[in-house]
Amino acid sequence: MPIRRLTMRASLTFTIVLMGLIGLGLALMTGEMYRHEALENQRTAMVSMLRLKSNDVLKDLELKSRDLGLTIQHGEKFQRAFDARDAGALARLMDSQFHQYFATVDVVKLQKLQVFDHEFTQVAESSEGAAALANGKVACPALIEQARARRGRFRLLPVSQFCLFANQPYYAVIVPVGGLRRGSPWRTQGRR
Repeated sequence: MPIRRLTMRASLTFTIVLMGLIGLGLALMTGEMYRHEALENQRTAMVSMLRLKSNDVLKDLELKSRDLGLTIQHGEKFQRAFDARDAGALARLMDSQFHQYFATVDVVKLQKLQVFDHEFTQVAESSEGAAALANGKVACPALIEQARARRGRFRLLPVSQFCLFANQPYYAVIVPVGGLRRGSPWRTQGRR
């Protein structure tokens, strides 16, 4: 009988130790799974927060760029130069914006200002700004096509787009000139 008791004790001890090891293994595995899930949930939350913040920054950039476009086009000098299609005068007026509040305090990192007619043919561009956007190059050609395709009252609404040009991110905004009268879009390009 003592051998049988010893065998039962050994068997019970072995079973208890085995169950403990299995429990420890399961605890480690579930802990790792929960850790992985927690990290995945944090990553998802961070992506959502970054998306929201990015949208806020881009909306703010669009509003500031629109304000810049509206500010310059309401000046009498701009209206006269635009009506006369005086590219030199328009370029000087646009160049002066690089030394105004929006650009000097980096509210908008102004890269180029361009004026287009109602057919989206470039009338003038600033001589200051990004060299990569000189000589009629536009950062977001798809935005020009989108604006050109709009009809009716939609042509009077500002339109914007984020794009890559020469491996650099740009946020371009087109602000129509002239309000309710048919005019051309005033285009600002800013990089964030």
